[in-house]
Amino acid sequence: IVIEHLPVAVFVKDGKPDSFGTFRLWNKKSENMLGLNSDRVLGKTDYDFFPKQQADWFWQTDKQVFEEGTAVEIEEESIDSYSLGKRILHTLKVPIYDENDQPEYLVGIAEDITDRKQAEAELLDKSQELAEFSANLKHLHRLNTTNYNNFEELFVDYLDTGCQIFNCPTGIVTRIEDEICTIYAVKSDLPSLTVD
Repeated sequence: IVIEHLPVAVFVKDGKPDSFGTFRLWNKKSENMLGLNSDRVLGKTDYDFFPKQQADWFWQTDKQVFEEGTAVEIEEESIDSYSLGKRILHTLKVPIYDENDQPEYLVGIAEDITDRKQAEAELLDKSQELAEFSANLKHLHRLNTTNYNNFEELFVDYLDTGCQIFNCPTGIVTRIEDEICTIYAVKSDLPSLTVD
């Protein structure tokens, strides 16, 4: 009864050769996480619910647990949940042997870490954005504190900096007054946009 109320998915599979991989226990968190109730799962194997490639992976790691004779921790594994779509799990698999040291059961404990991995990815994106913003501020500060010999140097530097900040290969510094457009600086890989 305690296992039913744990905040992690707990499952038990048969370890005996003639029924290897058959589910013998499937707690409530397993039901919620994967969208499969225990009545449907018990007595079946991964091949009854998951794509063959995933089921093959589960089968291989289950075999590995008994071959190594020790608990195997899977930091991240992707799984297709019936209720929540693609999820990322952190799983621990532990072999249980009978009195003759023969495989009897495999106990699995799985935690859904999908939200945490998404939060980590978002944090990394924000950190990169902040680093870019900080670099851009340094460029703008440099522009404001540089003494230029003439306007041409100023325009060229502003143009180069703007192209760098916005990651574009082409830029033009112009002034429009009345109906007259004056081009002060051009940066481009295109010959037709260069100024003599």
